[in-house]
This record gives sequence, C-alpha cells and structure tokens, in this order.
Amino acid sequence: MVLVFALVAVAYFFVRPDLTSPKPFPDVPDEAESLADKCRARGAASKQVKFPTKILIWDVAAGKPSKAHKHLPDSLRAAKQDELGTVILVLNVTKQETTEYIPLEGTTMGGPPEYTFTYTLGAVAWPKRQIAGTFEVRLDPPSISGRAKDDRTGNWNELNLADWVRDRAGK
Repeated sequence: MVLVFALVAVAYFFVRPDLTSPKPFPDVPDEAESLADKCRARGAASKQVKFPTKILIWDVAAGKPSKAHKHLPDSLRAAKQDELGTVILVLNVTKQETTEYIPLEGTTMGGPPEYTFTYTLGAVAWPKRQIAGTFEVRLDPPSISGRAKDDRTGNWNELNLADWVRDRAGK
C-alpha cells in the first residue's frame, strides 16, 4: 500500500508541468489584469497599429494563453517571455446567435445555430509595456465552402482570431 502511494506521488510530481518546468511567461499572469485596465483606460487603438513579433495571445479571464495562440504561425508565436514583442490580451468575448445552417440540397435537415463572436482585445508592446489600446474584433462564422478550404483543425473563431492577429503583425 505504501509503495502504491509513493508511486502515485512520484508520478503526480513528474506529470505536472508547472512543478517540473519553468513557466514560459512568468510576468504575464501577474500583470495581465493591470495591463487590461490600462488598455481599457487608453481606449480604441489606431487601426494602423502593427504588432511587433513575437506575439502572445493571452486570455485574461482564464489566466493562460488563449486557444487562438496555438494557431499563430511559428514565425509569430512566442514560446517564452524573453522573445515577446506583443501581448494581445483577450479582455472580453461575446457570442451572438446569427443564423442556422442552410440545409444541404436534397435534405431537410438544418444544422446547429451559428454564432458571431465579438472580441475586445488589448494590445501591449513588450517588454516596455507600452499600451496601444483596445480593438473590437467581430468574427462572423465562415461559409460552409470556406470551412472546406481550411484544412486547419480547431474552432473557427480561434482560427479567425489568430488570423486577425497575424494580419496585423509587423515591425
């Protein structure tokens, strides 16, 4: 019995990455709320803002990288804090039902409802913590033909958010 407990304890220690490896973005969790407040206070950012690479998309509410972060191209996605150029803070997400799937020809079956996602984002140049402000980003659901052309896997809103950030990356 003691041996089983010891094995479970050792396995637990090695499985938990936060106990065995350093956190890739140690300052971001502690500063995210404060930076989010500063972005909100600054207001709307210029639409011409280009985000210095490498980029981290951080979900403030979840306290961890956004699911969209993994969909950034390798050339833009920050893997650790010392390579950060920009932190995109996901400040708020609203979801509004917009439509139902149109039945395919020859069927009477409709699909589940579709949603439009509106993201409120904050942008912060790192490491100087320069606040660019906020962005309202509306992501409409893609057409069924658009989905067929996109071979990436993931929720379309995460993919589209990563694409929106990618399109604004620059020096």
